[in-house]
Amino acid sequence: MCRFFSNKVTSASTTSKASSSPSPLSQEDLALRRELISLYGRILRAHRTKLPFHLRELGDRYVKDEFNKHKKADKKWLIGFINSWKNYASMLDQQSVASDSGIGRSLAPEEIKGLSDEQKNQLASLRWEAERAFKTDEENNDAPPNVRNLQ
Repeated sequence: MCRFFSNKVTSASTTSKASSSPSPLSQEDLALRRELISLYGRILRAHRTKLPFHLRELGDRYVKDEFNKHKKADKKWLIGFINSWKNYASMLDQQSVASDSGIGRSLAPEEIKGLSDEQKNQLASLRWEAERAFKTDEENNDAPPNVRNLQ
């Protein structure tokens, strides 16, 4: 099982009523958690086969961070989170390793408009790190971007 989920999923048989631990997860919640774990593995496998090494390291770190941040999210947010990452995994699956068209896709203006300032900053920072991965050490003296770079 994935390290960040290893002790987070409990079943009714392992949780006593007298303990102060959280209540057991419902079958629906367990199914969502399993789907999340499966998706996490699918994305990391896609990174191994579809991304160049320097971007794989960045992508893996980002995915691990995002999945860790959302492992205790409410079900309504978790469903959207899973769907967004499924779209990402499908996009990676459709790309060839040595694609001349690049990796990923550009966001449409309406997609960017729908992001919060925090999400825009995170996206700008990720884009900056990805671009840095292709530069030499001398070229990497620039400062990280902020939300104004995406608007």
